[in-house]
Amino acid sequence: MLADLVSIFVSFDDLFAGVGALGLYSAFKLPNIRKFVGAESDEIACKIASLNAELNNLNNYQSHHIDLYKRGWGQRLAENNKNICAIIDPPRAGLSQKTLKDLIDLRAKI
Repeated sequence: MLADLVSIFVSFDDLFAGVGALGLYSAFKLPNIRKFVGAESDEIACKIASLNAELNNLNNYQSHHIDLYKRGWGQRLAENNKNICAIIDPPRAGLSQKTLKDLIDLRAKI
């Protein structure tokens, strides 16, 4: 049932992904979803997530090293806002003002 519900999305973007726990598990459980993208500011965590995806043959998972506090993720979301589901599990410091503003400006469904 969940797979049917989420099949409308082109991509699932896991913001503040860390080592990819949520995104990798989702990619494993929902193999019919074409693309899971993990966005994380910690370069080592991104490498670990990529390695985990490779070791588990998860071809539908990508990890991107990006500073979500400085750059945000808004451009990607704006270009595809009807086709991307953003999974947000921010660190204790919370969402960056830039990312939060991007989500609000897009009138994202929360």
